[in-house]
Amino acid sequence: MMRMTAKPFGSALLIGAMLTLAVGPADARPKRRAAAVVKLDPRFTRLAGSWQQTRETLSYDASGLSRDMAEMAKMGKASVGQKDESGPFCILPQSVKRDTMMSRLQVAVQFGPEWHVDSAQFGGDQVNFSAHMDTPDQGSGKMSIVGALAAGLTDLTLSTDSINPGGGPGRIRTVSRVVAKRLGACTVDEDVVE
Repeated sequence: MMRMTAKPFGSALLIGAMLTLAVGPADARPKRRAAAVVKLDPRFTRLAGSWQQTRETLSYDASGLSRDMAEMAKMGKASVGQKDESGPFCILPQSVKRDTMMSRLQVAVQFGPEWHVDSAQFGGDQVNFSAHMDTPDQGSGKMSIVGALAAGLTDLTLSTDSINPGGGPGRIRTVSRVVAKRLGACTVDEDVVE
């Protein structure tokens, strides 16, 4: 088994591109505001074991973009309907002990520090989350995440709306889905997530 400290959830390029099209270079990003830590109900903390994850872009609409941004958006448009699968990978018991609602959302969706939480409603295993960003050089954006975070399942739908992405003209709207399922006990040949 290989031990991994990075997020093993496959190529986040697509979701990362969708979320960061409205984001400039890392050194231009604002500092993260402290977010409230919402502990998970123990019934919905992930179960340790073997997991597999699938990401899929359900829709991607871009309009009025600069030439450079339009070239980047072509990749997003081409990805609609394609599934990006990762795993199986092994999640250790000590990893799930650190679970919070925010950490599970960030593992699944991988949004950056430029996003500020507007609302975070968690009832049972259901999630209804929204955030925004707004900077002169990066544009503005809204995101919502709805779905379920249960002991053996993450099933989230992410919607984004970026206005003036990268500080330039235009708008990009996306909808994507992330599903992670526990498969059973870890096997010897799986990468380990800590």
